Amino acid sequence: MENITCIKSVSDKSFRYIHKQEEAPDLSNYMVHTHDFYELLIFLEGDASFVAEGATHPLAPLDAIVTRPGEMHQIYHHTRSRYERILLNFTDSFFVNNDCSEYRRIFTDREMGRENIIRSGSMRGSAVLDAVQRIERYIREGEQVRKSRGEHRHRNDVVIRCAVIELLHALNQLKPDSAAGTPQSAAVRRAADYINRNLAGDLSLEELSERFFVSKYHLCRMFKTCMGMTIGQYITRKRILLAKSLYQDGCSLSEAALQSGFADYSSFYKACVKEFGTPPKKSLAR
Repeated sequence: MENITCIKSVSDKSFRYIHKQEEAPDLSNYMVHTHDFYELLIFLEGDASFVAEGATHPLAPLDAIVTRPGEMHQIYHHTRSRYERILLNFTDSFFVNNDCSEYRRIFTDREMGRENIIRSGSMRGSAVLDAVQRIERYIREGEQVRKSRGEHRHRNDVVIRCAVIELLHALNQLKPDSAAGTPQSAAVRRAADYINRNLAGDLSLEELSERFFVSKYHLCRMFKTCMGMTIGQYITRKRILLAKSLYQDGCSLSEAALQSGFADYSSFYKACVKEFGTPPKKSLAR
């Protein structure tokens, strides 16, 4: 059973605050995935590890996890123990519209799959948890107020937004755990790092197997085991996410496809339809 104790989405949809509890999480809901937004997850209770780009990190209560758009990750549940967490999701517009772009650093100033976790020792006593308590109090104390055109806003929108910005400020003062985690395969981790740095280049199996001195068969098998998807699926998803970013930054779809490593627009179109069920113009909409 899932219990959402509080949820806050402001009218401009630039951030969400959610506090969730599940008595027995459905493990099929926690597969490897990516987001198109920045996420902070504060782990409160459970028997789980965090997996990012092929490395595994055991979790303890009050560990905080940061992920950015395009970062492959999952919460891996060892058992169906009670799972509780707080989630904050941000789009780029939140940082821009609130003149706090520097607070993205905690999400972006690192390599994919590294320095994702701020351990509980740093979180305890920090201003982050104080801000969380105030956000939840402001949500409880306020109420939804109807605006024009059927839209709604929260009566405490302004103070909630200010507390969230303060939370981000405090989060950026904390030092992420620099431990690399337990690599499920050193070869897969090196291959994933290389892929993320060279999405527009030659990422054929022949090129990767020669570069990392491993057979194509072995690399494919290890990648599937560690990442939960084939190496081809991983590359395609990463290229689509790069194309989406380029498109939203003003490139045409054709330009975005070529700059993301697709051979031509046709292969990009087919990949988007297979991934999202809709053509690029709709699935990658600004």
